Amino acid sequence: SRDLVKWAHLPVAIWNDKLYDSVAIYTGSATVVNGTVQLIYPGVCDGSRQGSVPHPLWPSCSDDGAYHYNLVRAEPADPTDRFLTNWTKHLIVNNTQRDPSGAWLTPSGQWRMLTWDQVFWGSVDFMTWEKIGQPFGLPVGDCPSFFPLPRIVGVAGQPKAGVSGVIKSQPQQQPTHVHKVSASGGDWYLLGLYEEGSGLSPGSWIPIDQPSRLLDYGLVYASKDFFDPVFQRRIMWGHVSTGDDTGNCMTLPREVLYHVELQQLLFAPLVE
Repeated sequence: SRDLVKWAHLPVAIWNDKLYDSVAIYTGSATVVNGTVQLIYPGVCDGSRQGSVPHPLWPSCSDDGAYHYNLVRAEPADPTDRFLTNWTKHLIVNNTQRDPSGAWLTPSGQWRMLTWDQVFWGSVDFMTWEKIGQPFGLPVGDCPSFFPLPRIVGVAGQPKAGVSGVIKSQPQQQPTHVHKVSASGGDWYLLGLYEEGSGLSPGSWIPIDQPSRLLDYGLVYASKDFFDPVFQRRIMWGHVSTGDDTGNCMTLPREVLYHVELQQLLFAPLVE
């Protein structure tokens, strides 16, 4: 796409061609690392194959009658390929949770992400990852996300065009981060204060805006966000369930904003 509205159908970007993702590549996330897009996704391996032999590197992919998730990192085999259809895969960890979030870089220079169970993972090089732990108070849900407060709009004291009277809001400490999950048929988010832990400490999380707010209206679920380093903005797509007879689709991409006076997130069409 050249305008993020009209899209052309391209070849499959990445195939599940390894033992550790032989069943499927489930919902992962993309992160730009040193100018290159890298994927982290849960590869689903088949634990119900009759007579399968455990692999020494991923022993959970054996004949136990269940599926298992394995975190996998994929980097472009040819970064000059603008369609990114050839990937080099690296197994991060065997038998873990699904739905890894997009990664973020902490002020101390550590990459972090979280999975479905709201456990943080950390890496200094984006190649080797360690399980850090779970900050207290993060609700569990599908396709989680955790990111610093996005671009701020509606700075207090500025006049609002077309609005009569005075907008009054209760004083509230400005949040530092956003936590998002999908649950109960919708997408939800919490605003809160996060202090990064040092080393392998998950840090502390204090929600300041409970209960969770509905992120989208209607049958929107499993939204995924991506930080655009070119225009320094947070972009979010939503998965729309249009019914059994019509299938599914995606929302148009929108920029995530934080409005100071409303003390909530806003979602605006991209300028494109």
